[in-house]
Amino acid sequence: MSATRFVIAGGGTGGHVVPGLAVARALVAAGAPVESIHWVGSERGMEVEAVPAAGFALSVLPGRGIERKLTLANISNTLGIARAVVRGMGIIRRLRPDVVVSLGGYAAVPAVVGAIVSRTPIVIQEQNATPSLANRLASRFAVAASVPVPGTGLRHEVVTGNPLTDAMRAAARQVADEPDQARASAAQSLALSADTTIVAAFGGSLGARRINHAVLDLAERWADRDDVTIHHVIGRRDWADLEPRVAALSGR
Repeated sequence: MSATRFVIAGGGTGGHVVPGLAVARALVAAGAPVESIHWVGSERGMEVEAVPAAGFALSVLPGRGIERKLTLANISNTLGIARAVVRGMGIIRRLRPDVVVSLGGYAAVPAVVGAIVSRTPIVIQEQNATPSLANRLASRFAVAASVPVPGTGLRHEVVTGNPLTDAMRAAARQVADEPDQARASAAQSLALSADTTIVAAFGGSLGARRINHAVLDLAERWADRDDVTIHHVIGRRDWADLEPRVAALSGR
């Protein structure tokens, strides 16, 4: 009997890619051969590096998503989506998966369309309380939806929580078993003083512009305080614009 073939579709940011990789690794741990799992992603997303590095095959789609407002860019984006859908349908036809897992994000849509046309079962893996547009569309045709909390509005939802990586599980166990040691170890690994109040700010894999500016505003107000340390993960997208403000704070 041949192994069940899986296509995992979606990506763009860590919010889709990290849970998706956790799903892929869980499938392997359950006995699925690595070669039975194929990822369909965007040529612009972090999956371009992360998925091959994790040992899984990857096909990338051209184009980018549509902005939720009327812009000239949406004209070319629409053409890009049309090309991506055609290519996505071709990938599904060629791979003939038994299941398509939709993570959400731009790249999930072409694979889902291919699954609908080929009548391949669709399973949604939704990471948010408010589902992505891609997964809301996929929900009409999905046989099941793995969700983090009840009440997402997706059809056939099953509350599973979000998929966790092995590193997350190990960190959670350490915090539960030895909270003081875990805090001290984390502070040391980041070159922070465990004797101060540590404020961590993180806006996702790409960063979040409003959060970034709000945290830097707070850091500038608290620049003279020695009882608080702010550890701020800005993200690559905004780093070039915000680096001068960070440098000014570091020099104080």
